[in-house]
Amino acid sequence: MRQTRNITVTIIAAYFTLLAIFFLLAVVTGLIPRHAIEQHLVQSVQTIGQEGEYPVHGISLLTQDNFTDCVMLNIAAGADDGHPVASAMDNTLHMSGRDIIASTSRLLDGDPVEARSYARYWHGYQVLLRPLLCLTDYRGIRVINGAVLALLALLCIIIGYWRVSRPFALSLAAGLLLTGCWIVPLNMQFTSCFAVMLAALLAVMLGQRALHSTGAASVAFFVIGGVTQYLDLLTTPLITLGLPLIAWMLIHKPRRASRTVVLLSLMWGLGYASLWASKWLIAGLVTGNDVLGDAINSVRIRSVGGEMAEQGLTAADILRGYWDRFAALGLAGWGALAALAIAVVALYRCCGRPYRVIGGNLWLLLVAAMPLVWALVLTQHTFLHHFFTWRIVLVTLVAIMLFISHTITLSRRI
Repeated sequence: MRQTRNITVTIIAAYFTLLAIFFLLAVVTGLIPRHAIEQHLVQSVQTIGQEGEYPVHGISLLTQDNFTDCVMLNIAAGADDGHPVASAMDNTLHMSGRDIIASTSRLLDGDPVEARSYARYWHGYQVLLRPLLCLTDYRGIRVINGAVLALLALLCIIIGYWRVSRPFALSLAAGLLLTGCWIVPLNMQFTSCFAVMLAALLAVMLGQRALHSTGAASVAFFVIGGVTQYLDLLTTPLITLGLPLIAWMLIHKPRRASRTVVLLSLMWGLGYASLWASKWLIAGLVTGNDVLGDAINSVRIRSVGGEMAEQGLTAADILRGYWDRFAALGLAGWGALAALAIAVVALYRCCGRPYRVIGGNLWLLLVAAMPLVWALVLTQHTFLHHFFTWRIVLVTLVAIMLFISHTITLSRRI
């Protein structure tokens, strides 16, 4: 009982500490004058204009989201350093219609552009973006993104090999490759979650002693969830939970594995949701706008759709779309799925480890199912933005590869 109370007090302290840091960083960043970043803003928008809003690299799953990156640049350009508090809370977007590139260009030229509040996100990426724009443009930021992510990924794989296990390191490397990791640094909005995920992984692996207890891990995952929502625009936030969670579980091997997975996931979700909702309340008080109502309506649309849903997509439309995609597999596709299922059963019949070993690793399948649950909850958003939301399957890929490596032995013979 006393331990639970101490953890609760620590989480409350972490909440208020993060809230204060998030608010102060947003306000201080807003003090950077526009003339300090304007030249690089112009160059950045020109680069996006040359590439287009959604450049495709071969297949639709390898599509850049330059549209959202231009939104981020637009908000950076529209910040009012004369009123940093109101500006940091309102996060004004200047856009006429749906042409974000032309709207941002007009904004930089000083022409009038329709302004709208975009206060339902923290837009914490501005804390990094605006200072970087003082030094370089969009192309330079991509180089920095690539260098940082490559270094973090390499460190995670090397340290994962020594601190967690060889299968973990190999699964992480394979998962990153299979989810098109080379596309991620090309977009600022893609980079945030991957950077948080890799940094959290390093913290979990290097802080084994500090995070040994479930209580300490609960606080850590609360913080990871809070930082994720601060920097992200609902891109692939689930990877910042799934990968660090797998690493922590493999290192510490709690006795009640599935229960611990649920607990730490709830702590991550609490940090994510509580600090996000706090932005709605603070922004509403500062700006006088109904930010809370706008956010709740957006949540409803992003989850199940409705009459006002983006592109008219309702939950029924989306489910029908998923079913059509499955049905389009045809006889050959369904036959391949059936053959795969038979092959998996045969593999475990001849090479599977004892049932107690398989049972002890079932928590990995629980983690592997997280992206499916996420997609069912955020149905409309996941379906509409599938070309980047699909990367949450990184969690599934790593979890399944680890489950197979832990529950199959090649020493057995038929």
